[in-house]
Amino acid sequence: MWLDPHDVAARLRESVPELVEVGLARDLATARIETILPPSAWVVILSETAGEVRYEVCDLFEQVVTVRFAVVLGVRDIGDRTGTQAATDLLPIRKAVHRALAAWKPVDANHGCRFARGALSGAPGSDGTLFWQDEFTVAFDRRTQLETNP
Repeated sequence: MWLDPHDVAARLRESVPELVEVGLARDLATARIETILPPSAWVVILSETAGEVRYEVCDLFEQVVTVRFAVVLGVRDIGDRTGTQAATDLLPIRKAVHRALAAWKPVDANHGCRFARGALSGAPGSDGTLFWQDEFTVAFDRRTQLETNP
């Protein structure tokens, strides 16, 4: 199976009402500081890692595929251009995102989303905007049907 970033974004919209905007990778790519409405989040699929083939029967095989995705958070306090207040404002948003995703099992996933790591994604800008990226993993059994040439 596959992780649809739209499903992750929908979960965040539903479970973290503090977020003003929730977008996808394409939205983050086009975002500009002056157009961001903080606090905002963007869901980005980072990678997929396949395990060894678990079984192969006739023309079908199965692997566990672990998907790593990020939730990039943007917070800002226009009254504090150093980003200090934005850093303080970030913690409750991060906690809410973690609660929303750790308690959620995507359709057909083997388990709920698991926190993998978090890191500063961008130093505070001149307007006090701070970007933080939390990464999560989730695993799926992916079955592949082989095509046979006649």
